[in-house]
Amino acid sequence: MLSMTIENSIPRKVLAKAQQLGVHNDCLISGNPCGTCNEHIYLAFDFFYGHLASESDLLAAIVEDFRNDIEEEES
Repeated sequence: MLSMTIENSIPRKVLAKAQQLGVHNDCLISGNPCGTCNEHIYLAFDFFYGHLASESDLLAAIVEDFRNDIEEEES
């Protein structure tokens, strides 16, 4: 699952939330999600990062989540 999260630039927790919201696995694997799945992915990112005040805070949080995903995968 880690490779799919990194390839699609989606941290694991965001991917899990998007799947809870109903994103199609085919859309995730293809890297070309349909309109509905785009909305689900957007909502999942907003759920975790919508409160952040700046783009740099957003990027730092996403990078940190990727680091956490990698550390969990390696342990």
